Formats: sequence, C-alpha cells, structure tokens
Amino acid sequence: MEIGKPSEAEFEQVIQLANSMKLDVTDASREQFIIVKDSNYVAAFARIFPKGTLYELATLGVVKTYRGQGLSMLLVEKLRELYPQLYLVTVIPEYFKKLGFEVSNEIPKELESKYNQCELWHGYGDPVVMKCEA
Repeated sequence: MEIGKPSEAEFEQVIQLANSMKLDVTDASREQFIIVKDSNYVAAFARIFPKGTLYELATLGVVKTYRGQGLSMLLVEKLRELYPQLYLVTVIPEYFKKLGFEVSNEIPKELESKYNQCELWHGYGDPVVMKCEA
C-alpha cells in the first residue's frame, strides 16, 4: 500500500466512497485529499480543508474491507507532518481520541458554521470540536 495524492480517477473514486459513507465533500477538490491505495483501489482517504488560519480534517474514511489495519492512524500521522495543528468537528469523539485528537474547550470562529450544522445530525450525538497538535 502507498500513501499520496489521488489522480483524477482516484479522486472520482474518493468522492463516490465519501458520498456512500455520508462524509463531507462540500467544495471538495483533489488537492485537499491524500489517499492510501492498494493496487488500483482507494483503501482510505483524508481531506484537509483550509479555513482561515486553521486546517480542518474535514473528511476521513476507510473502505470497509480495509478497516482495522491502522490506515486512519497512518493518514493522520502523515497530515500531522504537514500541518502542525489540525481541527475537526465530530459526533464520534472517542474514535478521534484514539488518533491523537483532544476535545477543544473553544470553538474557533472558522468552525462555528460546521459545528452548528452538526447539531442538525439528529441521532448521532452532540458535536464536539477537537484538535491535534504535532
């Protein structure tokens, strides 16, 4: 398996996978993603969305058949090399704690809209802002 930027065809795969997983691809562009691929298949993907002065981990997905292999951690470690401070908004904070994120006591103004939007995800739990520093 290798990690890197997606080709155009791989980006199309990522968008299809993210949509099937009901993940955020609002205003997505190929340059925002890194992927882990196995042969010609996208196994996992992550998206960094620059928002003002911070970087949001806006999307993280692992294809079902590749789960449990540490691919999320691999992607987050790679992103931490590139971005000294990552933020995210989630309704599954326990998962992201395993990846090195901590709950933030503040909601950065750049993430207020996303945080408020998450409150509309009925049945998934309360939204939480988290950050991870290198």
